[in-house]
Amino acid sequence: MFKSKKDPHRRSAHRPGADQKRFYLFPGMGGRAYRRKRDLILKASIAVGLLVSGLFALAMWLVYRTPK
Repeated sequence: MFKSKKDPHRRSAHRPGADQKRFYLFPGMGGRAYRRKRDLILKASIAVGLLVSGLFALAMWLVYRTPK
């Protein structure tokens, strides 16, 4: 009537790593290629952020400088 907690067929959500064994990664979702892609996106986003902030600073400097 009552099942034991040590029942091997019982699925436990509290067991660490229980669900990590049951998934499949498609190509490009993990591993070396994914890390390269993530690093490229990070470097590109930093470069674009610096470029946009530089353009914004230049525009503010041109607008608010004192006329001579």
